[in-house]
Amino acid sequence: MLTDDKILWETLIETEEYPLSNTAFDHSFNGIVLSPSEKTLFINSGSRTDHGEVHSVNGRYPDSREVPLTAKLLQVPADTNNLYLPNNYDSLKFYGYIYAEGLRNTFDLAFDSKGNLFGTENSGDRDDSEELNIIVKGGHYGFPWLMGGNLTPMQFDGYNVENDLFVNTNSLAYRNGYFYNDPNFPLKPDSITFIEGLKNIGPDADRKRGEDGQVYDVSESNLEIRTFTSHRSPLGLVFDTMKTMGGDYNGDGFLLGWTGSNDSNLLQRMGDEGDDMFHLKLIDSGDGYSVSVNRIVSGFLNPIDAEIVDNKIYVLEFKSSWINSGLTTSIYEITFPSILNQANQKFSSKVKFVLYQNYPNPFNASTQIRFELEEATKVRLEVFNSIGQKILELVNGRKSAGYHTATFDASGLSSGVYLYKLTTPSFTQTKKMLLIK
Repeated sequence: MLTDDKILWETLIETEEYPLSNTAFDHSFNGIVLSPSEKTLFINSGSRTDHGEVHSVNGRYPDSREVPLTAKLLQVPADTNNLYLPNNYDSLKFYGYIYAEGLRNTFDLAFDSKGNLFGTENSGDRDDSEELNIIVKGGHYGFPWLMGGNLTPMQFDGYNVENDLFVNTNSLAYRNGYFYNDPNFPLKPDSITFIEGLKNIGPDADRKRGEDGQVYDVSESNLEIRTFTSHRSPLGLVFDTMKTMGGDYNGDGFLLGWTGSNDSNLLQRMGDEGDDMFHLKLIDSGDGYSVSVNRIVSGFLNPIDAEIVDNKIYVLEFKSSWINSGLTTSIYEITFPSILNQANQKFSSKVKFVLYQNYPNPFNASTQIRFELEEATKVRLEVFNSIGQKILELVNGRKSAGYHTATFDASGLSSGVYLYKLTTPSFTQTKKMLLIK
């Protein structure tokens, strides 16, 4: 909250302490997104295990695998304050805090222009595929029994890791003995139908290990993958919710492949380079979605997050001493075709206008939006939330040539990013503004 030019920090939620495994697989809480209505926060709670194995931490937590607060997508009211989440499944379920289950580690979350919630899913040290999921309320996504379309083999008594062609002996989980015969692995719940990741129809990020141990390019073979090449760690998921990108990109999604060639133990063995960006085109077959994945940018250094602004995507790299010591990481600006440029070229002889940045910005409660018309024309000025849902219409009618000002009163709205769009018969332009309360 911003008050008198001072930032006041408030605690929205706090969880009960729960046992960490003290391994690299303690994914903790690492993803958050605001609903289109701006009334609900969705928060990812990652797993404490690689694939559902026991981590007793030297006997402190006997027979502990996952716990009620892990491997879930939680939902809380956006205007909550000092909410306490217990490490108790029945309580979390009763109060409606559990939105979806069976998610090992949904690093990144984003809504598309239709209001669908998508999440990227990271699999473990075994060569199970990474996923792109449409996350629905009450859905179960399989973890720890199903990952990337593969059944976790430790749920079957008699498992021997030395015969598992999907396990790299250089991986952390293998070296630490996390793959073993586990007759006490919890039984798969018969009452639950798992939701699988979207099918990737290629042409990229679709390398999959077959039952014969060989790696195949799925789009060139008769196999199916749900969704991405193992160990890519998909991050930076964004959608063109305002549909300002031109050409084939309009309204589509974009995704980063975090892991790169520096990780020789995992990704290189799949024959997929990583450190790249994909164009995601969703295909609705009527009974579900599949996704076409095309690599459009490569050569990043561990790209970890992205933000989309009009027809530009900004990519942030991650620097760590144990991954890229001595290397310089960057923020990149990637410019795509703009639907506005296409309109300008098509209607260059039509009435032109200038849409100015709102003032003040950021603002609290209200702000002024100014625009200039070259000639009298019909004008529509609209305000949208951050995923493209219309909040209100400020202007709709014919306006004279010259300067015009509209007041946006946001006193009844939540803090966040909003967009305002000016439309005439010839042009459309959109800008962002930030409400801080």
